[in-house]
Formats: sequence, structure tokens, C-alpha cells
Amino acid sequence: MSTRTHLIALSGGHMQRERGISTLTVTLIIVLLTGLAMIYASRNAINEQRLAANEQRDRQAAAAAQAGLDIALAYMEGGGIDRNNDDVVDAVPAASVTVGSTRAVFCAQNANLDTLVCPATPATLSCGVGFTPPSSEFTRVVAFACGWSDDNAAVHKMTQLFAAGPSLGGGLQTPLISKGTTNLLTGGGSVLNHDNDLTVWTGDSILGQSNTGKTFISDKTGTPPVDLRNEANSPACNNPPTGYTCSTQGDNIGHDTITGDTRLSSLDTDGFFATFFGKPMAEYKSSVSTSNVFDGSNINQSQLTSVASSGNAVIWVDGNLDGNTLPNPVGSQEKPVILIVNGNMTLSSNTVINGIVFIAGNISGNGTPKVFGSMIVNGTSAFNGNLLIVYDGVVAKKAETIGKVSKVPGSWRDW
Repeated sequence: MSTRTHLIALSGGHMQRERGISTLTVTLIIVLLTGLAMIYASRNAINEQRLAANEQRDRQAAAAAQAGLDIALAYMEGGGIDRNNDDVVDAVPAASVTVGSTRAVFCAQNANLDTLVCPATPATLSCGVGFTPPSSEFTRVVAFACGWSDDNAAVHKMTQLFAAGPSLGGGLQTPLISKGTTNLLTGGGSVLNHDNDLTVWTGDSILGQSNTGKTFISDKTGTPPVDLRNEANSPACNNPPTGYTCSTQGDNIGHDTITGDTRLSSLDTDGFFATFFGKPMAEYKSSVSTSNVFDGSNINQSQLTSVASSGNAVIWVDGNLDGNTLPNPVGSQEKPVILIVNGNMTLSSNTVINGIVFIAGNISGNGTPKVFGSMIVNGTSAFNGNLLIVYDGVVAKKAETIGKVSKVPGSWRDW
């Protein structure tokens, strides 16, 4: 073999080796890049899984917090937030949710929402110092709720203002209003109004007054009236309660009584009711007093006692009501009731009612009951005992907003 031929053979082998090395290098680079791409894709997948898991946890916590608000609203709707009537706001009952955990608490409506903080794990919530709602604001409170994911890795905060809706069509300023005849002063019945000079307003006549039946108005001396809750039911005209003067007694009808007013007597039951409550009876029942409706012929005594004692409630009774089934007292000055009787009502014994009473039928009875607020009667009023009706401006004002509880639009926050 010539030298030239030998060199060509050696050169060809060297080139083949170089091509092999190049191919191997390219292959290794491709494998490396593929590996890096797989690692990057794997890391992205892991991050996406983590993000999805975090998002799932956040959704769980948010849903649990919303459930806490709903639980608080249901509790407030079901009988108020002071069911044992001790003037201390109740704790929102703990309740389970489908996934995660929730807690809620009622706070004062002026609570600093920015300072409300959810603990890292489920625990009792706090409104902060000074922001526990006072009893005078139990119909308008902020619900503060926290929700946790199933592993407590995520927590979510929500707040919303709850408020009782309107329950009167306007301000009431008369202690006794009757569309039919009024015969409450035959015994020792007394009607008092220190706020203005109107005690009895009737669409018909006042019948059968005795000298022990009387009305009282302010004596205009500026003397604050005595609280008659602890006083006798039949005050005497020659010794009137502090701050009052006698106006009507027996046949001496004072200027404080309006009789024969056709603006009342010409109304049907719905029209008469709507004059004071703003809506016809059926609409009012469904939209304002849904949670506290009773069958007069089959009273749920324990429920009626609980609702009427706690106050801040609109109570609806279909059928006749025996006043002896009511607790004593009914409501309080700070937490009155509205009692709607879609039938007749009898009052006896010494029951004390703080609130507005409406009777679609007739009112009768005896004994020594007291009503602080106002009594409105669609039928006739006849009472043989020492009934005492005292207009209470505090009760009347507070009774204006004790209707059905709802979430105040625009008050929801999740931060």
C-alpha cells in the first residue's frame, strides 16, 4: 500500500471518530436539555398543585366563615341574642360545617372592624375591649365570623351588620286607640300619658265611666313622671301620681279624649291595622313576624314564654289569646315587644306588658294588668278590673325597629 493510500485511510478513521464524538455530545446535550425541561415542568406542576391546594384551602376557609355569619343570623332571627334575658349578649352556638371549622360572635355596631383578628386555629372570638354590644343595641349588631380550612392552614375573616327591620308604620303617641266603643273605665281602669295631652282615641263612644275610671296627663310642671311599674293600678284624682294631673273622671270628659272619629270607624280591619303598622295584616305577618307566629288554640307555651320574656320581638297570635298564657312580665322598657292578636284577647291577673298590643277583635277581662306603651283595638274595649295603660315613649320608640332581622346591604366585609 502506498504512503498516500495509508494517509487517506488514517484520515478517514479520524473523521469517523470525530463525527461519533460530535453525535454523542449532541445526544448528551439533548438528554440534558430534556431532563432540565422535565425538571422545570415537574416543578411547575408541583407549584400548580400547591397553588391549587392553597386555593382550595382558602375556599374552604371562606365558605366556613360565611357559614359562621349564616349561623349567627339564624340565631338572632330565632329569638334574639339575649334569650335568658340577663342583658348580656349570648354566645353564638358552635356548629359544624361540611368542611373546616367556624366561629362567630356578636359585636357592637361601632366595633373597629380593622382590629378584629382571627386566631390561627379555631377558638373563641373577641370583639375587642369596649365593643361588646350593650343591651340597648341588641337589635343592631355586627357579626364577626372566622373560618378555617380542614387542616387549619388557611383562615378567613368576615363581618356583616345585622339589624331588625321596621315594625311600625310611624311613631305612636297615644296609649289607647280603639276603632269601636271604649268601655275600659267602668272599673278602676286608668289611662296615662305624660308625653302629650292625648290618652284615648276612639272611632265610637266612651261608655259607662265610673268615678274610679280616669285619665291622667302631664301636670306641666316639668316634674319627671314616676315609673308606674311598681305603683298601684288605680291612682286617685285627688292624689295623682307624681308628674301627672287628672283629666277625665266619670262623666267629666277631659280634652285628652277623642271620640267618634270617623277617620277610625270608617276603616276596615286591614286599613285600621296599616294605619299604625304600615302594611296590611297578611303582608306584615309574612314579612315582619315570620319567626314568632303562634296558634291561639294550641299555644306552644315554652316558645311563647321564651320569646315574650326576652323581648325585642314581634309576636303574632292567630285566634283568641288568653292573657294568662303570657309570662310576667312581657318584654321590658329596653326590650319591648309588639303583640298582634288576630282574634279576641282577655286580660286578667297582674300581667305586665311592655310594648305595643294590637287586637283585631275585642279586648275584655278583669284583674290588675298593666300595659306600658300602647294598646290598639280594632273591635270594642270592655274591661271590668283595674287595667292600667301608660304611654311609654321609650317603649314606643324602641318598638319601631324590632321587625325581622336581616343583613344590612353593603355592610359585608372579608378583610
